[in-house]
Amino acid sequence: MQIRKLTDHDAEEIMTWPHYSGRLAELDYSLRSNGWLSQFPENQNNYRFGAWEEGSLIGFAVINKCNDHEAEFYIALHQDKIGMGLGEIVARQVVENGFENLHLAEIHLRVRSWHVRAIHLYHKLGFRKIEEIESFIDGKMTKVFVMTKLNPNIS
Repeated sequence: MQIRKLTDHDAEEIMTWPHYSGRLAELDYSLRSNGWLSQFPENQNNYRFGAWEEGSLIGFAVINKCNDHEAEFYIALHQDKIGMGLGEIVARQVVENGFENLHLAEIHLRVRSWHVRAIHLYHKLGFRKIEEIESFIDGKMTKVFVMTKLNPNIS
């Protein structure tokens, strides 16, 4: 697995990926033209990473800096790569990059309350739930958990 900066061309490719199906269809907006890659263009506060396996783009992640020490984390995989353990590899590498290279003290994320697989992954990576909120996402009110991880290298 190779993680590197995502280009605009890569972002265009992601927007052509097949649609998520079943319950994950709720997450499909994140891949589309008004999704995360449009909401968080590469700049001094947004860091976009692509994940490649055997030369194919299989996922992406975004670190959106809220301030000098804190950021929000987003991740998505190609639908054919979900459930193979690749999300853990991508998430771990990108979060570690945020702590080591961006010198963040804290990274937080939002995950839908029904997304048990993702919640389990984030717990495994050291994130802890700090609150439950209702958030307006893609045109509807959605129950989400806010989870956070502190940089283990900062006391």
